[in-house]
Amino acid sequence: MAKCKLNCKCRKHIRTAEHNAKIGVAHRGKLVSAQTCQRISDSKRGQPSSLKGVTSDTSHLQEFQFRPGVSPWNKGKTRLVPNKPRVVTAAHRKNASIAQKRHAAKDLPDCACGVHRPAGKVSRLSGRMIDVFLSDFPEVIREKQFGRCLVDAYLPPPYHLAFEADGEYWHGLREQQDPGYHRRRDYYLKVQFGLTTIRLTESEINEAANV
Repeated sequence: MAKCKLNCKCRKHIRTAEHNAKIGVAHRGKLVSAQTCQRISDSKRGQPSSLKGVTSDTSHLQEFQFRPGVSPWNKGKTRLVPNKPRVVTAAHRKNASIAQKRHAAKDLPDCACGVHRPAGKVSRLSGRMIDVFLSDFPEVIREKQFGRCLVDAYLPPPYHLAFEADGEYWHGLREQQDPGYHRRRDYYLKVQFGLTTIRLTESEINEAANV
């Protein structure tokens, strides 16, 4: 009987899925001998680790090729997770470049970098809201955390009220990316903490500040 050639397609060398399943069941629980481990190791010697176990046949990838005029599902998608405020330490200031030191020396209340807006420092709009609408209250807590939400201002009991300064750009952008986000957020605070949220728009805050 003649020897089969490499990559032979005869019935003897082609295994069906059912045949492979039977072989897997028969060998389940059996230990691989040292000789078998050595043969596997010798066959993979000289290959990069990223190529081990990878076949050269790429025919199974043809169905995943993008068709003309069809965009991948994740094109243009970005993460909506907000960045955490960066805390600038003394080591950061020491290793800062000349340009960074010049920037840090400027008075930029609208800047959102770690120097001009460190963790715990309220935004300019939130500060204006507190100065205009909440200055007559005996105690105002800025940026109070309730569960997964951080409110701009909080009036402790007996009031137990949260105040949000909704900037036109960021408030509208978040609502456009995730419709109903602020309504669900207010509902979460009400159900979980019994907290009523009062929202003031940027135009309302600016108009009251200019009176």
